[in-house]
Amino acid sequence: MDKPIDDFIIDTILNDDLDFTYRMRLADVLKNTKRHKDPKNKRGNLCIGLKSFIKALSDKKTNSEQLSLDDLEEINTWIRTVRMLRSRISELLEYSDINYKKHLMEKMKAAILKEVPTPEEWAAMKETIKKSFKIFGMGLAAISGHYGIKGDPTQNHSLHLRLGRIVYGSGHKCLEYKKKPKFNKQELIERIKKVIKTPEQWAAMKKKERETFNIEGIGLIAIARKFNLKGNPVNNKKVHLDIGKKIFGEHKCLEYEVYPDLNTDELKAKILVEVPTFEHWSKMTFRQKRKFRINGMSLNTLGKKFRIKGNPTIDKESFLELGQKIYSK
Repeated sequence: MDKPIDDFIIDTILNDDLDFTYRMRLADVLKNTKRHKDPKNKRGNLCIGLKSFIKALSDKKTNSEQLSLDDLEEINTWIRTVRMLRSRISELLEYSDINYKKHLMEKMKAAILKEVPTPEEWAAMKETIKKSFKIFGMGLAAISGHYGIKGDPTQNHSLHLRLGRIVYGSGHKCLEYKKKPKFNKQELIERIKKVIKTPEQWAAMKKKERETFNIEGIGLIAIARKFNLKGNPVNNKKVHLDIGKKIFGEHKCLEYEVYPDLNTDELKAKILVEVPTFEHWSKMTFRQKRKFRINGMSLNTLGKKFRIKGNPTIDKESFLELGQKIYSK
């Protein structure tokens, strides 16, 4: 070797042009060497660690030199050199740890920006998306930990927005956390009635409306809990109607209709009353398909009942296949 072995080790760790993983591997070897108290174990473990690292360097042909795994004298030289470097190990490890964290945080930030390009998208992430979000195999809680944030952003939106400010920078209004006001039940009812004035309007709310509905940042799920109701009113119509009863009292439009469990033959009979022939069926418009209900079931639900693949509401082939099953004798 042209350079002394100790200079070679130091240059390897500090050289930004070399592969980062291999540099960190050598830092780990030094770290393990410092921790072992028994000289025999230290020598044995160090020898194994160096063999592994030398092989990695050989595969990469680092420093344009092929290092031999079989050259025990060279391995022993490495061992002696690491012992001589004891006074510099702490400095090397500190440098490695700082740069490793900096490197990882930069990589994570770039990966997040690739997946979620704008702060608005980040701020609007739903809980289900937060739970499934992963970068380098890490979920949001693990990612936040690397940025010094304690807690789980999937459960705490303020932490999610705080992580967003680190990634996208400050100054984005959508990433500012506003504390939700605390209302008693009567105050909440009065505020809801200013937005939804009648029980009929409440009962007619579509799923998309339920998803976005909020009173000064308090969504439907939080409103349901305020009234001691379990379940998700966004996805569960019955829970939504039960909230309506708490707000407007008992009304016929707020009664949840329970439909009988019908088999396919019984469903066919009901469909034939509404749509007598296959010709009428095949001429149904997209708007009619969306509004179509039999026994409380949409075309998509009916398709599953008749074991049709695809959604008959939007897929013409699935729609015609469902029609053939209904009108075939």
